[in-house]
Amino acid sequence: MSKKERFTVLRYKAFNEKFKTAFLKNISKTKNKQYKIVKKTDNSAFYCSQYVWYLYWKTAKDLGYDLDVDEGGGYFVTPYDLLNSKYFDKVSFTL
Repeated sequence: MSKKERFTVLRYKAFNEKFKTAFLKNISKTKNKQYKIVKKTDNSAFYCSQYVWYLYWKTAKDLGYDLDVDEGGGYFVTPYDLLNSKYFDKVSFTL
């Protein structure tokens, strides 16, 4: 018998084709960076939740608007800042 795992998927509410195209370009530019704890706007390296935050922040900036999906808005971004963000719809499921 396998153990059931619970997952939460975050979906950006304004994710359309224009955003998707710019988002994918930013992934290709940043995907091979070193893992390191840095200020959230620093793109010289990334840590897990900061990388997710950075992709949304940078994509919005490229499209001409400000977006901070970090619920707390601080110097660092945590997974809980993303989970509590008003910009995402949460979809939870169990496998």
